[in-house]
Amino acid sequence: MSTRSAPIVGAVIGAAAFVFFAAHPGGGFMLYLIAPFLAIWFLYSGFIFWKRPERRRVHAIATGIWLLGVAGIAVVHVWYFQQARMAAQTVVATVIDFRQRHGVYPPTDQAAGITPGSTADKWGIRYDIRNGVPEVFYFSTFQIFASYSYDFKSRAWTYYTD
Repeated sequence: MSTRSAPIVGAVIGAAAFVFFAAHPGGGFMLYLIAPFLAIWFLYSGFIFWKRPERRRVHAIATGIWLLGVAGIAVVHVWYFQQARMAAQTVVATVIDFRQRHGVYPPTDQAAGITPGSTADKWGIRYDIRNGVPEVFYFSTFQIFASYSYDFKSRAWTYYTD
């Protein structure tokens, strides 16, 4: 392998490893972890663009590969967030509808619309009643150890970090 193609090969291997580890729900935090390294890489590539015009093309391709990988992961995690929130909103709507029709909150997950294999179940939506107050929550699809919980009094989602 020539030294001319080394940045491209390194970018392909590095971006592929990054995408592999960051693509799952809960792996979006890795965007924060890789940002300082990419900032250094982009500064170095800027130097190459400025001082070594014969290597511009190779570094432009390598930089583009990294940008595609990072942008792809960001888009995937936005989609995860939207899908999980829609599933959670469906459960909240089911809980509110159940309360209006029966005068009490649903006693079980199944009554709240969370059945095995359902979309809500796939996104890890949970329902519980604590001291007579319902709680619908799910774990963040972007960051591990974080979650969202629905407050039925204020009718808003609350974000909790741990």
